[in-house]
Amino acid sequence: MQKLVNNTWLFNILSNDLKSKSKKRILRAIYFSGVSKNQDLKSQIAEFLSKKDLHIFYQAARSLGRMNALEYSERILAGANLYKQISQDVLVSIFLEFKSEVCKYLLKRIHIEEVKFQITIVRIFRHFNFRDAASELQNILAGTEDKNLIIEVIKYAGQIECLSAIETIREYLNHPNS
Repeated sequence: MQKLVNNTWLFNILSNDLKSKSKKRILRAIYFSGVSKNQDLKSQIAEFLSKKDLHIFYQAARSLGRMNALEYSERILAGANLYKQISQDVLVSIFLEFKSEVCKYLLKRIHIEEVKFQITIVRIFRHFNFRDAASELQNILAGTEDKNLIIEVIKYAGQIECLSAIETIREYLNHPNS
């Protein structure tokens, strides 16, 4: 598929469809650009992250993930803030399109994101078994009151077998509201 799109006249059609007024044509062009992993179109696709259409945002974010366009991962999180109805599962599915290197970008953002996105980031770390986040997540665990975030960080610590988190986990097990 990648060679079919990138090395034929289909590339020109996709490029033109990205400029179309038709939502259907735009969505199709974004999708096939992502499937073809065409790096030449990623800046055009990234422009759709700021559009006020959830379907276009979702398709653009997934396509950038398929292209492993790591430089846009922060813009995807920022764009997701605009959509209150975007679920954690949808956001996780977007970031799972990337390769595991996305975890390094997300680790930089975990302290500045709201709890909903922190939980999402921890879920992504769990999926990729990203061990480099262990110390940062222990700091978050010590400073949060959000039960869902605590549970997600404990799952992460158990999955990567983080021995340094055992004492913190034990404290939560002995907590009156365990």
